[in-house]
Amino acid sequence: MPSLGLTGQTLLISVVMAVFGIAPHFIQRVRQSSQVFLLVGTGSLVGIYFFDLLPDVLELGGRSSVVIVGAVWALYSLVHTFHLHQHQHEDEDEHAHPQPHVHAHSHGSVKMLMVAMMTHCLTSGIFLALSENLSSHIEHSFFLALIAHKGFEALSFSL
Repeated sequence: MPSLGLTGQTLLISVVMAVFGIAPHFIQRVRQSSQVFLLVGTGSLVGIYFFDLLPDVLELGGRSSVVIVGAVWALYSLVHTFHLHQHQHEDEDEHAHPQPHVHAHSHGSVKMLMVAMMTHCLTSGIFLALSENLSSHIEHSFFLALIAHKGFEALSFSL
């Protein structure tokens, strides 16, 4: 794969995010198949991680790097597990008390989401820039993982 450079990679990621973010609004089938997209995206990221990135981390950083990556993954998984568990309880409460389905969020939670997404995007950009200094194999692997992640992230936010 020829190198696109940091600018080319950033532009391609932006185009993928725009396409995946807009698609559900124009194609009803995308909206109906959102769960399949989520599963495919998650499977792709897990496959890239275990079969491509993890061996490189082990080779370049040794066992301690794998332990650090594993700890970050475990913490990230726990946070998301509790977050999903909270949403399941909210859904159960909504269905137990029939009322109009309204998603009311305080301005604080919207601001918090915006800060979290900006921080998330900033760190993704930093890691993309840092990956340029590594081997071309790691750079391409990280770019593919990031483009898959950002595409499905845009899809999930637009649904």
